[in-house]
Parts: sequence; C-alpha cells; structure tokens
Amino acid sequence: MPLIVDGYNVLFAIGRYGRGKAIGEVLDEARQRLLAELVRHCQHTGEAATVVFDSRKATGGASRQDTLPGVRILYSHPPRTADDDILRLVEQSTAPRQLRVVTSDRELRGACARHGAEVVGARTFYRQLAALARDADADRREHLLKRQPPDDDELRYWLDVFGDDEPQDP
Repeated sequence: MPLIVDGYNVLFAIGRYGRGKAIGEVLDEARQRLLAELVRHCQHTGEAATVVFDSRKATGGASRQDTLPGVRILYSHPPRTADDDILRLVEQSTAPRQLRVVTSDRELRGACARHGAEVVGARTFYRQLAALARDADADRREHLLKRQPPDDDELRYWLDVFGDDEPQDP
C-alpha cells in the first residue's frame, strides 16, 4: 500500500523537532534520519513512499522533488503547503483506497479519509517504523552470528552429540 507521509508533521509529533530546538542543522539532521528510516521501511516491506515537506526557500508554488530508494521526496513551496500537495496526491490518485496517509493534522486526516485513503497518525506510524528497525537489527545480528564458525568448545560439543564420522587413521 503506497504511503504518503506528512514529513514535518511526523517530526513534530514524535518530538524530533519543535519548540526549543534549533532550526537549521537540527532540522536537517532530523529530516535525514526520517528519510533513512523510510528507505529502510520501503526496502523491507516493498512499499513505495512519498514524503512531503514544506519549503520556504522558493516561491511561486513550484515544488522540488528528490528520490531515494523507494522514497520520493517532495518539497512544497508557497503559496502551496505540504498539506495542499498531500491532498492533491490523494485527489489525483486513481485508487485512493489503496493509499495510506501518515499525518496527525486533523484537517488533513479528515480530507484524506473523505477521499477513501487510510489515515495513520504520525506517532503510530513512527512506532511501526521503530519496531521494524528493531526487528531488522535483531535479524541482522542473528544473521551475523550464524555466519561465524563455531569456536573449539562448540565444535567439540557438537562432535560429541552427533559423533565424529571421520575415519580414524590406523
């Protein structure tokens, strides 16, 4: 199910950016972390995602776009907002019931739901991302452990359990 993510709404909802936090590098770092987590999510689930951020650097309503593996990144420019672009994506979809929109913005949630999209709160979705990351890390650690050859004690143990089929030299 394709995702449409209200980028800054997620960052504010999970407390990665907000009151009392410095603008600029902190925001950029938080945005990059969210994008990395979305890439990992898309690679693991096979879902495609579009994440939309507000951008105040340019005017005229033109949007800028970047891509990462499985993730399309849109930057909305005034007078359009990320909410405007998210709603436009839902409205223009030929299958809005197939979309999952991630936002905690009440007005945007209602508008997307009226078009048939599934709406997930930002915190709920972020908890899902975090759980997926923990599971992936555990799987990676287990895989690495399985790739290591047994140490001498473990080898002796398993030879005692299953026997040594190697013929003995006379």
